Amino acid sequence: MQVKRVKFLDKGFLTSLVLILAFGLVVLYSASSGISSDPLYYVKKQILWLTVGLFLAIMLIRFDYSQLEAYWKHLYVISMITLMVVLIFGQEVRGTTGWIGFGPFPNIQPAEFTKILLIVAFAAYLNKRKDRLDTFIDMLPCFLFMGIPWLLIMLQPDLGTGLVYIAVTLLMMFIAGANPKILGIIILLVSLVIALMLFLHFQFGTWLPLDDYQLKRLIVFIDPYNDGQGGRGAGWNTIQSLVAIGSGGLTGKGLFNGSQVQLNFLPEHHTDFIYAVIGEELGFIGGVLVVLLY
Repeated sequence: MQVKRVKFLDKGFLTSLVLILAFGLVVLYSASSGISSDPLYYVKKQILWLTVGLFLAIMLIRFDYSQLEAYWKHLYVISMITLMVVLIFGQEVRGTTGWIGFGPFPNIQPAEFTKILLIVAFAAYLNKRKDRLDTFIDMLPCFLFMGIPWLLIMLQPDLGTGLVYIAVTLLMMFIAGANPKILGIIILLVSLVIALMLFLHFQFGTWLPLDDYQLKRLIVFIDPYNDGQGGRGAGWNTIQSLVAIGSGGLTGKGLFNGSQVQLNFLPEHHTDFIYAVIGEELGFIGGVLVVLLY
C-alpha cells in the first residue's frame, strides 16, 4: 500500500467503523448466547467475515477505483446476467427466489453483489450526463437504466431490495445534479399512486402487483396488530421489537438481562431485530449512540 494513500484515509470514518464493529460483536454475543450450543458460534462467524472484509478492504485501497469507469458497460451486463440466472436457477427462501447455492458453500443473495456493481455502473453513466438532467425527458434514460434490474429484482420477488434500488437511484441522480423539483414531483406522484392503489385494494378489492406476504408487510408496518390474528401473525415480530425497545427505557436492562431477548420472545434477535436488542439491554442511550456512530 502506498504511504501517501494511507495519509488520505478518513480517520474519523475508520474510528467510527471500528467502534461499530466492536459494539456489534458485544451485542451479537448477548443476542446469540442462548440460540446455539456454542455461545460464541455467531460471534466467531462474524469475526471470520470481518477478517475477509478487512482483507478485501486492504486490496481495494490499493486499487484505483476510477479505472472501473472504463468497464461500466461490462459491469452492467454482468449484473443483468446474474439477476436473470437467479430467476432461472435460484432457490426460494421465505417466498423469494433470490438465493443461489454453489455446492457445499452457503447460499448467497446475488442482488446484494449486483447492487454494488450497478452503483459503479450507474455512477459512470451519470457522470456522462452530469448537469444535463434538468427535465423528465433528460432523466428518463436513467430511470430505464436502473429500471430493468429493478424489474428483475421484483420478479424474484424481493420488495425490500427493490425499494433499496429505488432509493439508490434517486439519491445518485440528486447527487449528479438532477433537477430536485422534478425528482420531488416524481416521488410525490408515485407516492400518491401507491396510496390510491392501496385504498382501492382495501376498499374495493382491486388487484395489486404484490404477493400476500408483501401486502401484509405494508399492513403491519402501519398497524402490527392488524394482521388478522390480533398481532400474533405477521405483526408479531414488530410488536415484540417495540416491546423490547420500550422496556429498555433510558439506560436499558443491561447486557444479558433483556427478557425479550434472553427468553426468545423477540424473533430473529441475532439478525434482523438486533437493534431491538440494543434498545432493551442498553436503552435509549445505547440506541442513540449507535445511530450517532453511523
